[in-house]
Amino acid sequence: MKITKEQIKQLIKEELRSLLEQPEGNIIIKNFEEIEDNKQGVTPAMYGDQLIEVWQDSLTAFFDRKEIGWGEGFSDENMTKLIAKFDDDLEDFFQAENWNQFGVMVLPVLDPEFKGIPSGYLAFSDEAITDLLATYTPGETIKIEGLDSVEDLEKHRVKLNLSISSDLGEFEVGDDYIVNFEEHEMMHSTDRYLDLNLKKIIEDINSGQLKIRIEHDVGGGDILYTLVKY
Repeated sequence: MKITKEQIKQLIKEELRSLLEQPEGNIIIKNFEEIEDNKQGVTPAMYGDQLIEVWQDSLTAFFDRKEIGWGEGFSDENMTKLIAKFDDDLEDFFQAENWNQFGVMVLPVLDPEFKGIPSGYLAFSDEAITDLLATYTPGETIKIEGLDSVEDLEKHRVKLNLSISSDLGEFEVGDDYIVNFEEHEMMHSTDRYLDLNLKKIIEDINSGQLKIRIEHDVGGGDILYTLVKY
């Protein structure tokens, strides 16, 4: 039986829908591991236009008024209560139930400069940043903007940012994630493209086989969701 182009598109949409309707993922955020190992680093949450930096794995560091500059609406009393409620455990604060109550509902009201967990561009390194905008919410599967228009989840072409090299970080062409890499020389620049197996990437992010490091783009103001192999 011959399958029409419309039927293929419908099958792809159904496959995509099943990916997005998976139960809670096991997404691993590399930020927490790095903070725990080094006792210093950035958290996945943003205050103003900066990710919140901490010097140790604790809510005390996260709520440090001198370092972050929390607004007066978020009183010292409220800080003390939240720190005590979670036994000063930073990662526990980001657990789905706790985050949805306090990180989403409470803190932005007390201090509008608190932006929560920002969306960011999926990246393989500082030199290989895609145009795929991803969103992480504790307790949910990864969300990537515009997936409903992707025709082939196993070979989707993305354009990389204008960089001076093609460093793919821990990844390489043919590793089940990056299907193909192409460079097109222009008059004053080089356009670089990756063909990605988005199905595999999404599945492995949600299962924890791929980790995410949420960080600032060193060369600009964007937020990156840099992928890290387990």
